Amino acid sequence: MKKILTTTWTPPANFKEEVIFRSTVLKDYKTFWLNIDTLSPPIAVTNTIATEIMAGPSPDLYDDCVAKRKSCFGMPSLCFKDKSCSVILTYIYKDGEVEFEMAGSLGTSDKYIATGISQDDKMGEDVVTECVLLGERVIVRQSWNIPNGYNNEVLDEDLEGIHGQTGDYVDGVITCHWKRKGVTIVRNSVHDIVKNKYHLLLAKGPASTDGVKSRHSERSVSDNPVNLTQITVVAGGQVPLLIKLHGTFMVVAWIGFVGLSILMARYYKQVWQANTLCMVKIWFAIHRFLMLLSLSLMIVGFVLIFVHVEGWSQVATNPHPILGCVTTGLALIQPIMALFRPKPDARKRPIFNWLHWFVGNSAKTLAG
Repeated sequence: MKKILTTTWTPPANFKEEVIFRSTVLKDYKTFWLNIDTLSPPIAVTNTIATEIMAGPSPDLYDDCVAKRKSCFGMPSLCFKDKSCSVILTYIYKDGEVEFEMAGSLGTSDKYIATGISQDDKMGEDVVTECVLLGERVIVRQSWNIPNGYNNEVLDEDLEGIHGQTGDYVDGVITCHWKRKGVTIVRNSVHDIVKNKYHLLLAKGPASTDGVKSRHSERSVSDNPVNLTQITVVAGGQVPLLIKLHGTFMVVAWIGFVGLSILMARYYKQVWQANTLCMVKIWFAIHRFLMLLSLSLMIVGFVLIFVHVEGWSQVATNPHPILGCVTTGLALIQPIMALFRPKPDARKRPIFNWLHWFVGNSAKTLAG
């Protein structure tokens, strides 16, 4: 005989009312009680927001990672430890080929998960295996990351090098299995996963109803090349060194030295009037030195990011590359303008002052 019964009520989205819970108790066919008030007072529900409760990958995948029965690479990095992976890839080497399993939770707009093997930590000349949700059906196919860019195209040819592919979609989770031969040739590029090490790529994103992918909403790459024949835990998400240096140089230049230089020009012109440094007023000598130092750091940081990207960035949805180029260009204009500045008592000096102020503040605003 039940003495305690627990129930759960979920209010509708944006519900704002007071509620009273009443119950009905049935003892037998003829004996029952209706509209029994609970002992609690009316409950005020202030606000509710509709949330999407999303299932995650199978616990078996996480168990294989913890027990080191298979190699694991997740997104975010090392997410298998707390079973919070958005996408997880497991693999094991058997009989000259690698058996892969990949699973990921799909949001309302996500329709695919994908993994690739790459000779470096950047996108380009990579063979990709992707699991795409088409209606209620999951297909496993291969694609190719185009060199020197951020584009990807589905391969029309047969699934060269992979076999045994299966896929399913249950409760918001897409799961795929496949096996890859030790040596495959895709787009005249040989991938020998037995002899060579490769970076692993993971991605998830939206796609149209006919399977045309859009740019990924999440992405991760392994920090180091991986030997796919050995069982290991793969970490990812580390920021590359050149990006760290680029960011450090730009922050030090714009926030540190440029900020100090502007303060010297704005508030210290009347200080140290009787003294000079390098045959000019002290405030101007410090201002000029800080600006030249800032410009040097900007140029180094500018070059480093081009070296990392290996050319122009093709990220159309991110304005940072364009703004960075414009800001660096404005910074380069400043010292050139200063070389041709009129003398303090010249008739055109106010024009130079306003242009110098406008270009400098525009660059500082864009950099921020």
